[in-house]
Amino acid sequence: MNKTAHEVDDRVRKVVTWQVIGSTLAAAAFFFGKGWGSAQAALCGGAIGIAATLLLRRSVKKAGRAAVDPNAAMRILYLGAAQRFCLVLGTFAFGLAVLKLEPLALFVGFALAQAGYFISARGMTHKE
Repeated sequence: MNKTAHEVDDRVRKVVTWQVIGSTLAAAAFFFGKGWGSAQAALCGGAIGIAATLLLRRSVKKAGRAAVDPNAAMRILYLGAAQRFCLVLGTFAFGLAVLKLEPLALFVGFALAQAGYFISARGMTHKE
C-alpha cells in the first residue's frame, strides 16, 4: 500500500470512530427516552452512515489507483457517489418499510453518524 492509501485508511478510521460514537450516543438517548426499539433504529441509522463511509473509502482508493487517467478516476468517484446514494436510499426504505423502524431515531442515528465527518475534520489540513 502506498502513502496515500495509508492516509485514506487513517482518515476513514477517524471518521468511522466518530460515527460509532455519534450513533451510540443517539442510541443511548433513544434507549432512555423511548426504549430498545428506538435505540435499534438509531443504531441502524448509524450503520447506514458507516456503510456509506466505507463505500466512499473504496471509491477514493480505487480512483487513486486510476489516477493516471483523470477521466477514469472521475468516473469512479461519480459511480461511487451514485452507489452511496442508492445504498442510503435503499437501506432507509428497507428499514422504514420492512423493518418498521422508528423514523426519527433512524434519521437521528444517521445524522449523528454523518456528523462524524465534521468532527473528524477538525485538525485535518491539506499538506502541500
